[in-house]
Amino acid sequence: MFSRQQIIQPVALDINQIVSNTGKMLRRLIKENIGLDVILEPNLDLVSADPGQIEQVILNLVVNARDALPKGGKLTIQTRNVRMENDFGQAGASTLPGRFVLLEVTDTGTGMDQETQTHIFEPFFTTKAVGKGTGLGLATVYGIVKQNNGRIEVKSMVGRGSSFKVYLPAVKHAVLTRTSAKYTGSPNFSEETILVAEDAKPLRDLICEVLSGYGCTVLTACNVEEALQIGRGRKATIDLLLTDVVMPGMNGTALANEIRSLHPETKVLYMTGHSGTFIRADMLNQDVSLIRKPFTPGELGRKIRKMLPGKLGESSRAGACPKENAAAQRESGA
Repeated sequence: MFSRQQIIQPVALDINQIVSNTGKMLRRLIKENIGLDVILEPNLDLVSADPGQIEQVILNLVVNARDALPKGGKLTIQTRNVRMENDFGQAGASTLPGRFVLLEVTDTGTGMDQETQTHIFEPFFTTKAVGKGTGLGLATVYGIVKQNNGRIEVKSMVGRGSSFKVYLPAVKHAVLTRTSAKYTGSPNFSEETILVAEDAKPLRDLICEVLSGYGCTVLTACNVEEALQIGRGRKATIDLLLTDVVMPGMNGTALANEIRSLHPETKVLYMTGHSGTFIRADMLNQDVSLIRKPFTPGELGRKIRKMLPGKLGESSRAGACPKENAAAQRESGA
């Protein structure tokens, strides 16, 4: 979920459905020289979890595996029903034995040494180059797994690859049936250009990954000045501005007014996690809308799809979309 303070809403959930419905997005996130195998166990047990959190776990693990495959290779997502015996809880007292759903993400990438594995789940720990990652992805996964009474294990060998195993307790008496626990997937896009203005880097990076995975061209700005610079320098269309309502220096509504004066065709989607907001009901219409944090990647995608229906029927290419401002501006002729 995209929020500094997340409100968790666990339901009886089929992880297979989330993996299946995010499949197209995941394939866009990885490079063409990476093979993606998805192996889902039929009749997978349900787990009690928040759908947005499980989306985030899958997304972060896949992005981590992708980054470990700079020269290509194989990435595998697998689910299984497992029963863990009495010795399962010995390494972590909070995890009791019993029935679990296993979500495993494996890659044939660069791998990690033992020292790196020791620190991999620590916040802000990263092996990536400066500016290439926040070090929060795996820490976020770890926090979500622990919050859901689960367990995560990593096995890795330098030059051979890595395997991340997430164990979540199976629901013994599901309130929802398997039919009613269906998860609504995310839409596809056809290279819509979206300008994302968000001052919190972890949120900005994750939103960028998700929108790129949907097939959008993403321009990113960490502050109002950068967003305005992109708007002034870009000659091509900006289909949508996605901005936080509260931004340092200038609020989101003022930024939207400036961008729309430069690009009248641009629609605006405000993000807010505040109960009291600067957005009045009379300010919202088919071109200006609001999404409240916390929201899932799927909810964000469907909201944007509703605002930008015009390109739905156009051909959608599954290749990687430009994310860096410079690359996008070169395409625009700026």
